[in-house]
Amino acid sequence: MVFRLFLLFIILSTSYLTVLAQDFDIQRYDVAVQLKPSANTAQIQAKLALKNVTTQGRSGQFVTLRVNKRAKVQSIQVDSTEATIKQKDDERLPELSTISIDFPKAVPPSGSASITINYSLEVKESTAITSIAPGDTVLLPDSFWVPIVHTPYLPYGPDYAPFSLTVNSSENEKVFSDGNRRSSESFDQTQLCQPLLIAGNFEEPFEVKGSTTFEFVIPKGIPATAKGQAEALAAEANKILDFYKQFLAISPPEKIRVIASSRVGSYASGTTLLLSEDFFRRDALDLETIEFLARSLLRTKIGGELLPRGRGWNVLQDALPAYFAGIYFEKVYGEMAGREFFARRARAYAPLAASRNDEPLVFISTLDNQYTTSMFNKGPLMFRIIEIRLGRDKLLATIKQLFNNPNKQIRYEDLKKLFITADKTLDSFFDQWFDKISEPDFIIGVPAQTESGWKCALRNLGTGDTLVPVLAVTEKGEKLNELVLLPSQGRAEVLFKTSNKINSVEVDPDKFYPQTNYDNDTRPQLSSTFTLFRDANVHFNKKEFSEAETKLKEALAKEPANAVLRTLYVRTLAGNNRLPEAKKEIEEIKKLGPLPLYSITWLNFTLGEASLSTGQSDSVDYFRRAVSASKDVIIARQKLIEAERATSKLSTGDDSVKNFIGQLDRAIKEGTYPALEQVVIRPNLNKFVRGIVANKPDNWSTQILRVENLTADRVSVDVLINVVGIDKREQQGNGLMVLRRSQNGWLLADLQLFNIQ
Repeated sequence: MVFRLFLLFIILSTSYLTVLAQDFDIQRYDVAVQLKPSANTAQIQAKLALKNVTTQGRSGQFVTLRVNKRAKVQSIQVDSTEATIKQKDDERLPELSTISIDFPKAVPPSGSASITINYSLEVKESTAITSIAPGDTVLLPDSFWVPIVHTPYLPYGPDYAPFSLTVNSSENEKVFSDGNRRSSESFDQTQLCQPLLIAGNFEEPFEVKGSTTFEFVIPKGIPATAKGQAEALAAEANKILDFYKQFLAISPPEKIRVIASSRVGSYASGTTLLLSEDFFRRDALDLETIEFLARSLLRTKIGGELLPRGRGWNVLQDALPAYFAGIYFEKVYGEMAGREFFARRARAYAPLAASRNDEPLVFISTLDNQYTTSMFNKGPLMFRIIEIRLGRDKLLATIKQLFNNPNKQIRYEDLKKLFITADKTLDSFFDQWFDKISEPDFIIGVPAQTESGWKCALRNLGTGDTLVPVLAVTEKGEKLNELVLLPSQGRAEVLFKTSNKINSVEVDPDKFYPQTNYDNDTRPQLSSTFTLFRDANVHFNKKEFSEAETKLKEALAKEPANAVLRTLYVRTLAGNNRLPEAKKEIEEIKKLGPLPLYSITWLNFTLGEASLSTGQSDSVDYFRRAVSASKDVIIARQKLIEAERATSKLSTGDDSVKNFIGQLDRAIKEGTYPALEQVVIRPNLNKFVRGIVANKPDNWSTQILRVENLTADRVSVDVLINVVGIDKREQQGNGLMVLRRSQNGWLLADLQLFNIQ
């Protein structure tokens, strides 16, 4: 841990010096693209309007830009004059290259310069954020496909600015981006963000009207459920925008674009949201999507109207919206749903806290593997504690004051100062929980009766000063709450002024403070819900259903609104052949509100198994819902195939698909690049192709189990693969292939499951 922090300090110190040298902000992007999907390339011209924003009174002699390392710069002009440049690989960020540009003449403070960069971009290996391929072009800001000055990894802030984008596709694909659509190929965004580009085989957009109009872009041929999902999403999103209008006085945007993607799970930029195509194949909103909406729609303000700047900028952009998502759940779905929202944050962060492998919130960046777990879980928990200490009204007033900054910039340090002004004790709180890592471990003693009431000893076995709540429950069921200052690696006492016997006590009952161990928090000592769920899952996987049920009942007594716990309880009941009880519990779970994908998957799986065992045809519908929620759950796919076969609804594809699978098998057995490139979209499956060529199998045969039409030009194929490897070892396993129709026939576009053993 010490080494990690030292290394982080070195990186950030170097980055800080870079920030000081970069006196320029991007004021606008104007981007023109000639897109060539079949060649996996784009010819791009990016015009950047720069401003010297130095506060040191110095003129700018040069600027260093960063861009995707696959970009090959051909020419650069500064104010229409050819400039001297140097392009090389970035020494610290292997996916980027640097472009150093010497200005023909120095740019004075507050002066501006226009840089025009002409370059090509070839994508030989597709990722979730970078792809140029037929029917599947995705260029997100995170891919750095357009040059920027400041990466989001620095304690400065992202290069958000208005932009225009014009795209000419040589293959007549429909093109989409963020902002107002000036024509079928041209977009203009006045909000602060960065350019994105999506191209593919899409339907004409359709709109769902409301306080804010939602424009939906979906692929041709996607199932009819898509429109119902779009309407449900627009209704939920308008409720979220209305919530922000009431709570934070934020005016909602006139229009938001939602694009369905086969590549991106969820993404927000400006007034555009990207959601997985899988969402549009479901028949209900899931919990994860609503949480994403609640976070992302605040981005139209933070990073849209207001520019986050300085150390901790991502706390404002990511952690603060995640906190407000919790308040939204409380207001719309009830107090219990709000409590459960923050309980989910604690559960998600608990393994990272136990590992003692986190970094301070103000220093962590998206380069860090723990970024999402930390920022979207620990971050909102910290703001929840601040809310409790200040009061919600004062917290909201403080946020509004921050948002009313006349220069349209917001800074973490300004928010910190405002909070400390409201409550001076928060100074040390920010120091310990945002600027540093605190790792507490609370332990509470057995209550002892005294003349003035009941006392409990408390101890913090870890680090971090905490003002922590303690809950006592008396023999009459009365709940008593006290706040105790428990110092880092220190001791304290809590006094409950009651003559009634205390039956149980618990420190930090809501688990807002991340701890390295939650199993010491109660007397009588009880395992935490984190531990109980883990142990119950182990028992369930061993088919020790009675033992799993005991653990789950104990956990549910603490967290009755925990849908994941209750879903595992349903599976345990079903495993014990207690289907009537399982079905009754499912009906109760449905009353909780929006369910997580885990619950949607396994509740439908359980109902599907029950239906299949009695020969009912609705088993197909249940298993389809399970698969649409979690397409990578192999057992659910196998059960769907069984149910469809039993009801004569199983499709194994037409002759064109069957013939292609035979052609694919022959190409794999040949094991050469020319053969494989005839049947595979190489950028999507580059590693797979290289693996086949390097380890040419002795035999490869693919059996089609099920075919499903995904869109007008794509099908998914469940397969059983038999392989004899180069070592003569026989292997078998399931796969899920996605085929895309080209002008010359089918091509293998993706391997979404490949479980060969």
